Amino acid sequence: MATVLVLSVSGDELLGPTYFEAPPRTSELRHQLQVSLQPGPSQEIVLHRDGTILSDSKKLEGGTAENPLVLSMVMTPKTFQAVFWGAAPLGKEVSNQLGQGIQEVASTKLAFAALTTSGSVITWGSSDDGGNSEGVAGLDEGVLQVVGNGRAFVALKTGGKLVVWGNAEAGGKPPPEVCDQLRSGVVSVARTQEAFAALKENGEVVTWGNPAYGGDSSSAAGSLENIVSVVGTWGERDAAFAALTASGGVVTWGHADTGDMGSSAEKLHSGVKSICASGCSFAALKETGEVVCWGDPERGGEPVVFFSEKDEGSTYSVQGELAAGVVSIVASDDVFVALKEGGKVVAWGMGADGAHLKEEVAKELESDVVSVSPNKAAFAALKPGGRVVTWGVGVYGGDSSSVAEQLQSGVVKIPFFSLPIITFAAVKEEGSLVVWGGFDDSLTEYAPHDELQSGVVDVVGCCGSYVALKYASVTPD
Repeated sequence: MATVLVLSVSGDELLGPTYFEAPPRTSELRHQLQVSLQPGPSQEIVLHRDGTILSDSKKLEGGTAENPLVLSMVMTPKTFQAVFWGAAPLGKEVSNQLGQGIQEVASTKLAFAALTTSGSVITWGSSDDGGNSEGVAGLDEGVLQVVGNGRAFVALKTGGKLVVWGNAEAGGKPPPEVCDQLRSGVVSVARTQEAFAALKENGEVVTWGNPAYGGDSSSAAGSLENIVSVVGTWGERDAAFAALTASGGVVTWGHADTGDMGSSAEKLHSGVKSICASGCSFAALKETGEVVCWGDPERGGEPVVFFSEKDEGSTYSVQGELAAGVVSIVASDDVFVALKEGGKVVAWGMGADGAHLKEEVAKELESDVVSVSPNKAAFAALKPGGRVVTWGVGVYGGDSSSVAEQLQSGVVKIPFFSLPIITFAAVKEEGSLVVWGGFDDSLTEYAPHDELQSGVVDVVGCCGSYVALKYASVTPD
């Protein structure tokens, strides 16, 4: 049992006194404070007790309503050290810069870009895919966020200016008329494998990159007004973008086989809450909890579990399960997974890639699922107590038997990446990292295990490489 009171540096009560039947971890209190205070993306909540900084895994015991445990909260810049391993080339000079002051990391397929707390950007990996930013003006200060597609990066700066580099054909070198539109007012950036779409503060959208991947939005030019968000498919072919309007409508452009809303268009004029993109299809979540999908009909564009002639199974519909009660959607390359009220999972798309839930897995996913993370062709569901259930293509991580014991409890996060890969990484409550999946054991075999046993808070992956982020702005107790 514990009764906890959290105060600001100036002595204001921020949380409590709050009674807990079971001793809470510091991470639980930080989560409650993050919900109530909503710190900015560059800020981190840190809790102290008697001058000692508390780690997330610390359990707090004791205290009464009259004499609670008193903690102090400070807001600090969110900063990490980046621990890298894998195939992307990493020079000694870059390695030395990753030891502290890292805020976040983005990737293309074969390169990484780390954003520092000073607003500068550090890059490494394949030069053809954005790994070399030498000579790129504007990356030494003022950067707020970095986004990668398959082969190029964009950096969003203060004032809404974009800096772009990487493979020219994939959007790494916008034409002059596009550059003029990217000098100010950009609020967010979406991507496909080889194109970008920038959303501006006035609700307009600017696109560039490979036209076959949605880089040309002229077909939707008259409709791209009052846009509030944009998403793009991430498959290797047939790419498209989908934009959500302020009135809850949907606008698409790009490859017709993916972006054409077809018979679903009538349901997408209004009432859409969010849009999820897979490798080749889209699924819209409506305010009523209904799901509307379009794109490749065999790979999630229709609400059916599809089996090809070589697969064992008969195609069947899940449309009834998607009529109401859905709260969130995630996607692999060719499968969507909806999480419903009560924690039930519903999947559709290619049956052999995880849309068809075998009896044992289906029973596990019938209720109490907290969240679902996808990779390219498999899924990992987080259940109460930090237990993980996996399914999908076995070699892609759908088979987690090699790390089954480590996934039985204590997992707090399973990151999924903007360009999904063929492995999974799970962060545990003590800050250790568990990695599984892939065609060989190289990512596990060559990982810096000593550095991954504690303190890890996030991980970013691309093909054959990982970057683990360890909290570095404070020294936990």
